[in-house]
Amino acid sequence: MTSTKKKKFFTLPVNLFILVVILSALYCGYWFVMSGVILKGANEWVDEQRTIGRTVSYSDMKVTGFPYRFVLDADEPAIYAPDLRARWEAETLQLIAMSWNLNHIIARSPGENTFGLPDGRTLMATAAPSSAASFVLEDGNLRRIGIEATELSARTDEDGTLTADLFSLGLRPMPEAENNLQAALSFENLALPAEIPDAEFLGQEITELVLWAEIENFYPLVETDLTFTEWKLEQNHIKLERGDLDMGPLDLSMRANVVLDRENDPDGTVSVYLERSEELIAAIEEAGAMTPGLRTGIAAIALTSRNGGVMTVQVKDRQIRLLGQTLAEY
Repeated sequence: MTSTKKKKFFTLPVNLFILVVILSALYCGYWFVMSGVILKGANEWVDEQRTIGRTVSYSDMKVTGFPYRFVLDADEPAIYAPDLRARWEAETLQLIAMSWNLNHIIARSPGENTFGLPDGRTLMATAAPSSAASFVLEDGNLRRIGIEATELSARTDEDGTLTADLFSLGLRPMPEAENNLQAALSFENLALPAEIPDAEFLGQEITELVLWAEIENFYPLVETDLTFTEWKLEQNHIKLERGDLDMGPLDLSMRANVVLDRENDPDGTVSVYLERSEELIAAIEEAGAMTPGLRTGIAAIALTSRNGGVMTVQVKDRQIRLLGQTLAEY
């Protein structure tokens, strides 16, 4: 009896060990097979781009990351798309996916990235090594995008250098309305390369910019179920749920609900809450940019804000109007 018990006692660990070895071998096989599939897919994508007239190059491309992730590494990647009049070059590109979830991809491109823009300008951008972008695929479609970059610097030879301590962008379907896009954009300590024309009194430093928006029926639009003309004719709304801007003497919060007119200009309402109105008025007066209509509008918004409310202005025909007065044109 004792001998039988001892035999069972030693058999169990051995069986577990064998099971672990088998599972490990299967997983290793899965990883190496999938790494080959990923590399083959990347090469096929490169061939497809070249077939349609685009130039794709790199000095080396491989898949690493064993055992827990797949990392597609491309050294000195460059893409030139003459049909889009665009170009991109980088020191390196990493596309990272956990081995159990290939639909969630993390992209990193440390070092300098060079973008050739459609208007002929060249943009050079760098960010901290920890900066990354996140992409989530659902049913073959890109549904979620997240980008977070710290110590961001972007420059062009024509416009100078823009810097920011933090840049964050998030795009995803609205939880309660899957066809609508929820967008969140924010900057911290954004330094512009130059003052804004006709608003030089604001300076060049944006301490904080936060935008939370919803775009109705965005996904049917980008997935070709809906044309842009049909989207406009259906009066789909663009809603700004939160807009905060702290720039020099301007410190405001706003919400908006607009549609696009025939000229693709916004048509709707914007609700504004204003702080430090006296400082704003003084800056505009010092710049010689004050008008009677602008003074009336700022005073009305400031009075409403001091009482804890918001003032709603109309945006139509490229004008911002309040109480029958045109505050600004654009």
